[in-house]
Amino acid sequence: MGEEGGQATVLIRIESVDSNSSRIDVAIDTPDKTINIGGTPMVVDEHKIQMGFRKGMAKYAEAVRDGKSRASSLAAASEILDMAAVIVDDSSMDLAQRLESNPELGYKLANSMGG
Repeated sequence: MGEEGGQATVLIRIESVDSNSSRIDVAIDTPDKTINIGGTPMVVDEHKIQMGFRKGMAKYAEAVRDGKSRASSLAAASEILDMAAVIVDDSSMDLAQRLESNPELGYKLANSMGG
């Protein structure tokens, strides 16, 4: 679906199922990208991003149902969408690869931004 060097499209549909529940569906269109995670090359594609987002939303729904904190599940879903953004931006992808291979660079960058 996605084109190399193209853009990411994220469509999120929320629909009411009944008075106590809703259904969230997501469609993500991104180019496939090979990245190194922990030194292992992996292909990140739209299917993996969709599945990660769906799992995060399922955890969110479970937290709402059980009256627990929803912050960590929303953060996980946000990270998945961040990944889609990084995949289509080559300069961000290059930075992410450099940070993954050189954690010290990440600390320096965070400190330079007051983090």
